[in-house]
Amino acid sequence: MGILRPIRPGSRLVTVRPPPCSAGWFSVVVLATGLVGCATVAPRAFGPADVPVLEAAVTSEPNDARAHLRLAAALAGSDRCDEAVERASQGRALDPSDPLGPLVVGGCLEEAGRLDDALTIYRDFLDRFGSVRGASAVEGRRTVVVRRRAQDEARRLVREEATIGAADPEAVGVFPFMVEGPERYQPLSAGMAHMLMTDLALIDRFPLVERVRLDALLAEIRLAEGGVDPVTAARAGRLIGASRVVVGTLTIPSDDALRLGGSIVGGDGRDVGRVETDGRLDALLSLEKEYALRVAEELGYTLSDAERQRVLDRRPASLSSFLAFSRGLLAESLGDYDVAAGHYAQAARADPAFADAAAGLRRAAGADIASTTGPGAAPVAVERTDQSIEGMLGPNSAGGALEGSVLDIASHQTERATVDVGWADTIVDTLPFDGGFLPSLRAFFTIVITIPPS
Repeated sequence: MGILRPIRPGSRLVTVRPPPCSAGWFSVVVLATGLVGCATVAPRAFGPADVPVLEAAVTSEPNDARAHLRLAAALAGSDRCDEAVERASQGRALDPSDPLGPLVVGGCLEEAGRLDDALTIYRDFLDRFGSVRGASAVEGRRTVVVRRRAQDEARRLVREEATIGAADPEAVGVFPFMVEGPERYQPLSAGMAHMLMTDLALIDRFPLVERVRLDALLAEIRLAEGGVDPVTAARAGRLIGASRVVVGTLTIPSDDALRLGGSIVGGDGRDVGRVETDGRLDALLSLEKEYALRVAEELGYTLSDAERQRVLDRRPASLSSFLAFSRGLLAESLGDYDVAAGHYAQAARADPAFADAAAGLRRAAGADIASTTGPGAAPVAVERTDQSIEGMLGPNSAGGALEGSVLDIASHQTERATVDVGWADTIVDTLPFDGGFLPSLRAFFTIVITIPPS
């Protein structure tokens, strides 16, 4: 059986080689300096030097979708996007579920300034294959483009304000809540607005302004820091196309009390409805549901019993997970995707059933990597996004990663591989025992696995 101990002179280290799999990479669990996560031999961006080899691979295996898509990435990384899109289209026809396809095609469309077309590519892929491995990289790319479009739109709306037409009479916008209370609760400004929007969306009665569009507009007209009065709220609503906006307030005078309130502001700046409710801080998540139901009624809609129950059933498990999630929303609205991903991961670890936190983590982790990679680096984005998510969710989520890894350990030749785990460069060796693989290992120091010399 294999043993764990420091490397001694004369020890033999087991060879670790990537298997002949479709991705071309392999995963192991790395534990170093208190961090646990998935690590791989890092993929790299493709460029001009790779094109001849990858062309030969396509010639040799014309029905290999991944070969076509790698060549497409190399062509894109060589500033040959027209050829890259054509090659990626062939790869996508062979395997439409491979995320490399939309990343290469969408990336080339972005470089050509065709953001709407790129978003169509990303959304179509996510609608069909949003759960496949690597889809989070596509979600991240979509997130980056959506924010960029929202910022462009906000600048245009402010610039052309005098020519903006009438708002949709049914559309509703939900502003960030104004929070009065201890600093640690300020992120609830974003979290409460998100939960209210989610609840109103469950009713499926009101066209709702997307959060990212409203965030961009508020930043553009400098409302986010200065507060929102009825006149400026009406102005922002008209600019963004909403005839009514909800301006919520959350007052936390102590750690055991709160007051939820706010107004529904019409297009003329007048209040068309008010909602207030009091309670205990530890009941905030329940009070938000009551608040959302009353807002819907103030907007003029009578809920059915089924709609009411849908709203009541959807909530985070704890205030702590909701606070972490709210911090993630706030960071994401500022474009701090790496910080946002960390907060979303904290919320997901605290409440594994909190679907919004898991979605936020996929979105922010993908956007963090996508924002620094182009279409030629699509293989890097696909692999590193999944690694990042698995690493941030911690050892409980990665428990079976080592057992499930496919490693070629037949030769037992001395070899060591340096791998990128996100936070540290670590040397990893692995060892078979009893014809199987090592079980999951968790520790707070670097683990080196050796076998005695023969």
